[in-house]
Amino acid sequence: MDIRIGIAGLGTIGSGVVELIRENALVIREKTGVSLSVVAIAEPAIDSRPDFDRTGIRIYKDGMDLVSDPAVDILVELVGGVAFPKKLVLAALENGKHVVTANKALLAKEGQEIYQTAARKQLALGIEASVAGGIPVIKTIREALVGNRILEIRGIINGTCNYILTRMAEHGLSFAAALAEAQARWEQDNAVAARARQQTEQAAAVDRARAEAYRRGAWDAYPVYPYGSLYYGRPFGHPYARPGHPWGRGGINWGIRIGR
Repeated sequence: MDIRIGIAGLGTIGSGVVELIRENALVIREKTGVSLSVVAIAEPAIDSRPDFDRTGIRIYKDGMDLVSDPAVDILVELVGGVAFPKKLVLAALENGKHVVTANKALLAKEGQEIYQTAARKQLALGIEASVAGGIPVIKTIREALVGNRILEIRGIINGTCNYILTRMAEHGLSFAAALAEAQARWEQDNAVAARARQQTEQAAAVDRARAEAYRRGAWDAYPVYPYGSLYYGRPFGHPYARPGHPWGRGGINWGIRIGR
């Protein structure tokens, strides 16, 4: 079985996806019987990437060209933002293409319409990469834990916040001081520094939690806790990064509480 992929966005993540597919195509085929290949990429700034190997890949500057490309089976949206990705994803679904996205903001703000469209068209909508950095939380909930009643999910939702929380909880730094330290550590890479600032805004964690709640079919049933001080680590009465806490210390802290 051949599956042909079109990718919208050739930034750090998009480039990484192409590289991983190229490197692991044989392994994936041996294990699944599926041949994955990237057949098209849409990137407005593609001219600034002369180093990118375009062998066997059609290049577009407008992501909507992927929607009309009959050779694309799955559209992978890695553009970022909300307005254009929404238009792109909905058009792809309406045109019979499966969609994969890592865009948590898109899912949080426009998820209901997107999920409904995918369901109506009976198409797959892959969003695992939008929650917890690709940790298979959604797959675990929907498959391994499908027979359980989940009462609670808690955890530090991105690496930047994990670092800041740990510095605040274990070393007594203020939020502002921990944020400044995080930015200073990564100031050599402007893109990462910008991402550090973005991820410490309230919307980032809320978007991740909403995307996960949406995928569980429970948009209104589960509270989403905001943050802007150590409060963001204390919605349950304790900082997640506290030493000795049963949910873990540092690293990737995720927990799912199951009831009967």
